[in-house]
Amino acid sequence: MIRPILFLFICTIQFSFTGNDLIAQTTKSNIVFKRFNLEAKVGNFSNLFKYEDGRVLSLFIADTNLFVWNGDGVNNYFFTQYSLKNNLPVRKFVKAGRHRGEGLQVFSAGMISDQTIWYYDLGLKKAVLIELPRNKGAKDSLKITEYPLPGKYYYSAQLLDRSRLLGSGSVDTGYARVGSVLQEIKLAINKQTGEYGTMPDAPANTPFNSWRDANQGFLYINPSRTKVVLAKHYTDEIEIFDLVTRKSIRVKGPENLTLEFNSIRIPHMDVSSPNDKTMAAFVTGTTTGKYIYLLYMGILSTENRVTKRALNKINASNCIVVYDWSGKPVAKLKLDRDVIGFTVSKDNKIIYAYDADSKYVVKANLPIIK
Repeated sequence: MIRPILFLFICTIQFSFTGNDLIAQTTKSNIVFKRFNLEAKVGNFSNLFKYEDGRVLSLFIADTNLFVWNGDGVNNYFFTQYSLKNNLPVRKFVKAGRHRGEGLQVFSAGMISDQTIWYYDLGLKKAVLIELPRNKGAKDSLKITEYPLPGKYYYSAQLLDRSRLLGSGSVDTGYARVGSVLQEIKLAINKQTGEYGTMPDAPANTPFNSWRDANQGFLYINPSRTKVVLAKHYTDEIEIFDLVTRKSIRVKGPENLTLEFNSIRIPHMDVSSPNDKTMAAFVTGTTTGKYIYLLYMGILSTENRVTKRALNKINASNCIVVYDWSGKPVAKLKLDRDVIGFTVSKDNKIIYAYDADSKYVVKANLPIIK
C-alpha cells in the first residue's frame, strides 16, 4: 500500500546462500534458491474479446465461463461473466453502491464453486457470496448471502468454505498487535476461530505493526482448499501454509530481494510505506491443483506508479513464476507481452490473461512443466 512518507526507518531481511545447487539453502521451514528448473517463453496469444470497462485485477475460470474482476467497479460493475463458447458477455454483476449485493472497495475475490463467486469488501466491511443461476440468461436473479464483518480489516483474504474466511494483515478494532500471519474467521458470528503462522520478531527499532504491514501480500488458495500461499509485495518471498497440519514453509528467490521500507505513524498505529529502495515483487496470481502461478515485477516500487508508467501498465509484467505446493520453484515463464490479471486452466495447459496494451483478454498454450 502506498502512503505518505512522514519519517524514516529502514530495515532489512537478508537470506544468504552458498554453492551452485538449485536449492542453495534448505531448512525445515525455509528454502532459498537461485534459479528455476525451467525457463520458457510463452507466445502465440490469440484474442478472445476486448474489455474496456476498467482496470482488470484478475480473471477466474469456471467450467466454460471466464469472469473478469474489474478494479474500477465503482464506475461500472465489479464482475463480468463471459462464455468461452462464443466469447460473448453473459452478465455483469455487483454494481457500485452500499446496498445488498453491491460493492465499494472489493479487496479480494474468487470462486468457491463453478456457480458461486465471493468477494471481501473492505469499505463496507462484509463478505459476500453470489450464487449464479445454472441457466445462462443474463437477467436471471442472483442468490446473495452477506456476512457483516464490523471491526475487521484484512489486507487479503480467501474463502475456506461457505462459512469461514481466511485473512492476512488483520487489524481488529483498536489496532491491537496481531502476531499470527493468517487469521481464520467464522463468518456467521464474525469471530476469529483459528490462526496460522507466527510473524518473526521485528528488527531493532522497528515498530512491530510496520514490520507486519511490510510483510503483507496476496493470498491464493488451492482448489481443494487445503493449502494457501502468501505472495509478498516487497520481496521475492512466498509462504505456503498447510491448513491441515498448520505448518508452513517460506521460499525466497531467485533474486533474494532485500525488504526495505519506511515506518510511519498514522493515528492509532504504525504502518509501512515504500521508499526509493523498495522493490515491487508479486502483484497477482492464480493456482491449480499442482502449481502456484505468480505475476512478478522485480522493479523498484517507485517505477510502478502513474508518474513513471501509463495507468494501464501499473502492476503489469511479462514474467510469471511457478512453484509447486511443496515450495519447489519449477518454472519462470517469459510472456511476449505485459499482462495484468490472468488465470490458468485446471490441467495447466492454457493461460488466459488481460493484455495491458491491446485491452484484449487473450489466451495461449503453456509449456509442459515437470
